Amino acid sequence: MACQNTVEKHYYLMLFYMRDFLETFERYAQYCLVIKNYSPCTLQGARSNFRAFVRRTGTKYIESINEEKAQEYLLSGRIDRKWSASTYITVLKHFNVFFKWCVKQKYLEVNPFEKIEKPRLEKRIPRGLSKEDAEKILSTSKNMRYRYKFERHRNYAIISLLLFTGIRRGELLNLELSHVDLSGNTLFVSQGKGRKDRMIPINSHLHGILERYLKERERLKRQNPHFFISLKKDEGFAERGLRRLLNKIKERSNIYFSTHTLRHTFATLMLEGGCDIYTLSKLMGHSDITTTTIYLSASTKMLSQSIEKHPLGF
Repeated sequence: MACQNTVEKHYYLMLFYMRDFLETFERYAQYCLVIKNYSPCTLQGARSNFRAFVRRTGTKYIESINEEKAQEYLLSGRIDRKWSASTYITVLKHFNVFFKWCVKQKYLEVNPFEKIEKPRLEKRIPRGLSKEDAEKILSTSKNMRYRYKFERHRNYAIISLLLFTGIRRGELLNLELSHVDLSGNTLFVSQGKGRKDRMIPINSHLHGILERYLKERERLKRQNPHFFISLKKDEGFAERGLRRLLNKIKERSNIYFSTHTLRHTFATLMLEGGCDIYTLSKLMGHSDITTTTIYLSASTKMLSQSIEKHPLGF
């Protein structure tokens, strides 16, 4: 009986000192925000991965995770949930960095994800839309039925901005009135991916579209600092609204695309229009120009023009 009581006491003491997985992650997230200067968007991705892990494995404490459980979860994602190699690597990276921090804090002795191998990353060509499909999407966003004039101008401006500047979804939603300078024809992207600022020129066609939207916005007398705003409330246009807009355009145009597809389309069309790779990398906000060079393979028009220069063809 005394032995049993000792075992139970040891068990409850162990539980007392074990650390809740999600609570520990929130402490880690605070450290990343304050010290590492991570963006909330980056941490939200990691948070979603950790919640999925807890939900699927029933794990409550970080101490209960070992290499076998870690490997089993990642393999399940790859096999059962059809993760791409890129997704697998991203999830593994999130766990690796978190558990490395746990070891550094002396919460754990070893990182259970440290020795897990990464799959070879597939080299995929980014798929954009043809010029004709891009024009059809622009036309659809402008001409489909709307109840309010403001909606037409705002939605047309949103799609135009994505196609004429190549900005990311988060950058679009975080855009503020002060970031758009129509007198100087420049768009300021504040703290984009990787916490980097950049400037993007606004061409004359986009200038007119944004100007007409701003006149409609001014008519509503809204005070919200966001560039794109809600129709009925004085608040910024949200991701939920953007998702509904894209779904509506996809249904009307019969063209499947995402905001990232429009970013790929911008890059491909810019190269086909004669933009050099260095300038494009700056417009896209790429840290490494190597990331931008993949678009050279995405443009069939450029490849066709190049192959026509084969010396045996003359």
